[in-house]
Amino acid sequence: MYRVLTVFNKIPQYVGFSVQELRALLVEAFGETADWARLFADEINTTEHLTTWKAGPHAKRFGDWLPVTEAKIPRYPYMCLRLTEDEIPLLAKVVERSVLVDAFLLLFGEANTYEDLFTSVNLPLLERYSMTGQDFSFRIHSHQKSRSRKEQIEIIDNFERLPFNGKVNIEDPRQIYWVAEDWDTDHKKNWSLRKVYFGLELATRARGVDARFNYRYRLSDRVYLAPTTLDNDLAFLMANQARVRPDSVVFDPFVGSGSILVACSHFGATCYGCDIDARVLHGLGVGRPNKASSAYREDLKYSVWTNFEQYGFQRPEIVRLDSSETKLHISQLFDAIVCDPPYGIRAAARKSGKSPKKKARKEEKALEAAAAKLLEVKEEEVKEEKEEQEVKDEEEEKEDVVEEETKDQYIIPTQLASCDFVVERLFHFARTALRPGGRMVFLFPWERERGMNYEELPHDEDFRLLECSENILNKNLSRVCLTYERL
Repeated sequence: MYRVLTVFNKIPQYVGFSVQELRALLVEAFGETADWARLFADEINTTEHLTTWKAGPHAKRFGDWLPVTEAKIPRYPYMCLRLTEDEIPLLAKVVERSVLVDAFLLLFGEANTYEDLFTSVNLPLLERYSMTGQDFSFRIHSHQKSRSRKEQIEIIDNFERLPFNGKVNIEDPRQIYWVAEDWDTDHKKNWSLRKVYFGLELATRARGVDARFNYRYRLSDRVYLAPTTLDNDLAFLMANQARVRPDSVVFDPFVGSGSILVACSHFGATCYGCDIDARVLHGLGVGRPNKASSAYREDLKYSVWTNFEQYGFQRPEIVRLDSSETKLHISQLFDAIVCDPPYGIRAAARKSGKSPKKKARKEEKALEAAAAKLLEVKEEEVKEEKEEQEVKDEEEEKEDVVEEETKDQYIIPTQLASCDFVVERLFHFARTALRPGGRMVFLFPWERERGMNYEELPHDEDFRLLECSENILNKNLSRVCLTYERL
């Protein structure tokens, strides 16, 4: 059994997604039978956790590891896993598609001070790797404190006492040894070392922000944007929690400008989507071209499909449809439903149909117009019948012309919908359209003062809540990313 240190890439707004994304990717790499009690053994009391959490209704309605978040991991942004030798090569797949995992390190030792670190090093394990004679280098990783170049060299020099058989090669090393420092600070230039780790890099993300796979999809270079276009990092996090893979069939019922389906297309999924607002799909005033994009051209007609063409993806099947009222009979077609429903925070939630108030006002105006017309007719009884007929014929002709000019731009009327209505209809649709074992991932608004009470989150008897990741928007409001499994 090997102890492997996970080093998370801390994106402040997505810290609450770290452990949840890691769990989803480990399941994808290790399979459904991943032994979480063994994997998490260094971080939590797994026996106590399972005994407490499985009590009451949790066994059916919630996943066993739902409450294990970064807040429960004492050494975050470092997290220790216990892996078998067969599992270690699979970590490269996890890093390859992760947004928040920076690296995995084979841990040789850890301590509260450097002197204790050297005595804690597992020398037989270190010699097994260092005696291969490969060129190597060091990397210093400090959390909550920066190290100068001089300080880093002094730290590396201290490791001369350990057995290394290869040569130092800064430019192209075959092995990279990490020294990871976890500092505590009062933010007043007072630091104390909580823990220092020493390990060998097993897998890591590409160096440099522009070399990472998700950098290509940054919104600053996305050619077509809508007012509420979802951040590309969040779209990829949701796709990972949905476990989207090349053979997946994915549906987004609130597709907008397509951010989520772009992320799913990157992972090779076959994508479908719909949106109630035809304007944002076809670029009719709501969406806009991004002139700062490297793919912008003045002669293009921009729409949601332009984004997929920009990245060379197959155009997904997207239609104008109100998913809450659809009569389509879709039986267990989709492997995942991933979406960002409009709850009226960034964009108003709507459903098909005319607003009752608008409809009443329109009928009232029609009655007033009819009464005025009747009075006008009575006052003009002296006019000849032929003139009246000519006027009517002219009006009908104008109406025909207007109808012909605007028939292709007709926007189906919509009305506001409540948050509860949106979620209820989403579950209703997924109950039929999602295959058993498939995942539904969506964002949900949450008032922070309420605390994270899982019992108050949306639930349905045909679904089990697996993950809950918090994205803090401000001091009062968050949105949580909820991951459900179809039972």
